[in-house]
Amino acid sequence: MRFVMSECVDTLEHWLPTTISLVRLGIAVGRRIRGNTGTSREQSGYERDGTSLLGMSRFEVMSIGTVRNERTDIQNTDNWGAVRSTITIDERFGEASLQGLEGFSHVEVLFLFAQFPEDGDHREPRPYRGRSDLPPVGVFAGRGPRRPNRIGVTCCAIESVQGRELTVTGLDAVSGTPVIDVKAVADDPWFTQTWAHLASRR
Repeated sequence: MRFVMSECVDTLEHWLPTTISLVRLGIAVGRRIRGNTGTSREQSGYERDGTSLLGMSRFEVMSIGTVRNERTDIQNTDNWGAVRSTITIDERFGEASLQGLEGFSHVEVLFLFAQFPEDGDHREPRPYRGRSDLPPVGVFAGRGPRRPNRIGVTCCAIESVQGRELTVTGLDAVSGTPVIDVKAVADDPWFTQTWAHLASRR
């Protein structure tokens, strides 16, 4: 049984659930705070004065795989639609981590723009895609790699799943890019189809 998307829109605005789901990446949130006694403790959530620590803490996200393709030039940001990439899942997750993914037509790939240098100033709007003929936009209104956490997300068509290798098309990440999560994509009817499929097997 194959679950196929009716369409795949590659704008982040249409994939807000992916942003929300970053909470499920296995992110470790913690901040070591040294007290007056010299002992240290970990806090998360809120300090006693009610100030949130979440915005000030560091998030540790592990790589779950690596992208391999023919693109290596980070300055060439166009024409990714036909690019075929293979994501090799780390051996610690094994082949079973991709089991069932072959039944879907598309997948969301979250990755890190690791090859791009860190850019500490994100307060000022910049021309979209660096083009002077387009109006400037804020960092969260664009999809460029120079962002606070340098996280990219792309909806890709699944070509094949073999062992620990997931081959996709349309992934706008150069070879060597670390992948931090992979999620199957399904339209709303997926839930109905899934339950119907399970019911038919009883």
